[in-house]
Amino acid sequence: MKILVIQFKKIGDDIVTSALCNNLRSCFPDAQIDYCLKEHSAELFEHHACINEVIPVSRAELKKPLQYLRKAWRVSRKRYDIIIDANASGKGVLFSFLSPGSKHRISRRKGVLGNLFYSDRVLWEYPPGDELHPVVDFLSPLHEDQSIGAKTPPISLSVSDRERQDMREIMTQCGVDFDRPVFAISASAKDPAKSWHQEKMVTLAKHCLDQYGAQLVAFSGMPHEQQQIREFHQAVGVNSDVFSNVPTRKLSSLMALLSNCDLFLGNAAGARWIAQGIGLPSVAVVYPGDRRVDCLPMGDRLHKMVRWQDCSDEANVADVTTVDKQNDWAELYDRIQPQHVIPVLDQLVKIHVTKGACQTAAKPSGYRSEITGCHP
Repeated sequence: MKILVIQFKKIGDDIVTSALCNNLRSCFPDAQIDYCLKEHSAELFEHHACINEVIPVSRAELKKPLQYLRKAWRVSRKRYDIIIDANASGKGVLFSFLSPGSKHRISRRKGVLGNLFYSDRVLWEYPPGDELHPVVDFLSPLHEDQSIGAKTPPISLSVSDRERQDMREIMTQCGVDFDRPVFAISASAKDPAKSWHQEKMVTLAKHCLDQYGAQLVAFSGMPHEQQQIREFHQAVGVNSDVFSNVPTRKLSSLMALLSNCDLFLGNAAGARWIAQGIGLPSVAVVYPGDRRVDCLPMGDRLHKMVRWQDCSDEANVADVTTVDKQNDWAELYDRIQPQHVIPVLDQLVKIHVTKGACQTAAKPSGYRSEITGCHP
């Protein structure tokens, strides 16, 4: 059996959708499972234990219709039995159009395209506190072919020992001391409006330095975010325990960096999903306009979220019925203050991080830097 999973959205969406591959592997252990996604994110899944082939689609292919048609034609010639288009985009539908022989062509109930080119459509809903439930729903049309377990699969990403060690050497050369706790801090965002206020992030950074004796590695997920990181470093002040010089030009480098850290702190963007994928404890501040704001793992023992709802009384929350303007989101975002985040951070550090060596101090039970099997 051959299965193709398609996702052409952001990094977080790519990582969440990869959990579908875990579940597919547990249901179809001998299947060929391929994952087609944007080239930028593809390297995150090169060592994924449940994916046979990662099919990257370049920016040029996505922008030029003729190149994209050729790409979709080549991929569809593999004659997949099951095609799952995870976001029902105009781009993904071409694979189903070119694969009329596929028994299952599954996507979301979204617009007229779903009626024309997909054999199965699922209702996409976000139950509060379970960001993976909608992904599992893509399996519902397959119940007639296979006994599909109801258990939600975890997000899992793999970092090879070589990648982790190479990054460890780079971080050491930059001055990081692995005999002390190392925190990765995300103080920037692709969209500056979605980055928590710098002065508040600086307050958290100083708390980590003063209270935990931690070293902070400030990284940028995208090249254009480097200026935000430089400004953040300057705002924290001259401190030998703050590093903004560790290169993370690729997502695979960022994943290797996070695998060498003891905790993730900062904006709830793509890097936070990477942290969750490798089992790194995380505390993140959630932008109110995030469409998954009610679907992040609020009750998870390793991954903590602070939302504007957590910082407002019930009356104020009830007053917010419809918010559709960026100015409104900014006002809600501004309600989150450092004093709301610090108790959550303190609790996670107390449980999962100590002042000892990185190798033994901060890796929670079950942490893995290289996945050798699937965990459905």
